[in-house]
Amino acid sequence: MAATLSPTSQINLDLNHSVDSKHRPNLLGGFGGKGGTGAIAGPGGLGQGTRLNRTDADYFQNILGGMGGEGGDNPNGQAGTGGTGEATKMQHRLATLASEADEDAMYAKSDDFPTLAEFCDKNHLSLRVKELFAQNGFSSIIGLLEMTGQELLDLGFEKGEVADVGAQLRRFLRVQGIKTVMEK
Repeated sequence: MAATLSPTSQINLDLNHSVDSKHRPNLLGGFGGKGGTGAIAGPGGLGQGTRLNRTDADYFQNILGGMGGEGGDNPNGQAGTGGTGEATKMQHRLATLASEADEDAMYAKSDDFPTLAEFCDKNHLSLRVKELFAQNGFSSIIGLLEMTGQELLDLGFEKGEVADVGAQLRRFLRVQGIKTVMEK
């Protein structure tokens, strides 16, 4: 007999419940579909995990990964295997500002920031990095603050390029007198 997993009764999975200071919402991963029925039953689908910025984790009461789908039925033979449930992937932005005061300072100075192309040139980032930013519609340094390393990897950046961009972005902000959480 196959075991079935179900969330504990202590977790409120009602996605429509009201959110107030005492009740934060839940973050749920995806649910894989049921496998197909047949002479050889199909496996359950993948329950995709969420991608979550580490600094946003406190907004949620519970963070659950994906739940794999139920295996397919075969009354006369072997049933399909259950699907895989992925874990939540914790990420972090290239740079996270340390406070609202730092965010205010950044916007106050942003008109004087170089374009992203100029930033790449001044900080000796490769022509490839500069072109990838342009191809994906990036033009400002402020836009980079919303990006995670994984998102840049998904756009075709290499791991070393992501590390270089993050380091240069944090250095640029520090020179501007804007603190990030790494410097708090």
